[in-house]
Amino acid sequence: MNGTYFPTNYQVWRQHAQLELIQQFPDRHQLPLTCPVFVTVGLQGKHRKAIDLDNAAGAVLDSVVSANILRGDNLNNVPQLYVSYEATGEPGVWVYLELLLF
Repeated sequence: MNGTYFPTNYQVWRQHAQLELIQQFPDRHQLPLTCPVFVTVGLQGKHRKAIDLDNAAGAVLDSVVSANILRGDNLNNVPQLYVSYEATGEPGVWVYLELLLF
């Protein structure tokens, strides 16, 4: 069997994230975005486990791609990525996409 194992709680989170992301784009016929984007990811609050920042950013980018907002998360589509973490507040994630028009 090929593929990557994703724990159930991650799968549930990812499905929820995809639904939240899709709701932010009511004009779905413009998706996926075709120009490169600068992605900013903000993580906040205490989480159950210590999470590697790169893994958290990857999970967010995977959700954006699975929601068909971006064609992919490779360097051609996402040449800039900023990730931050704030330990205070309710646990959550926010994502900001800025179109890079060259």
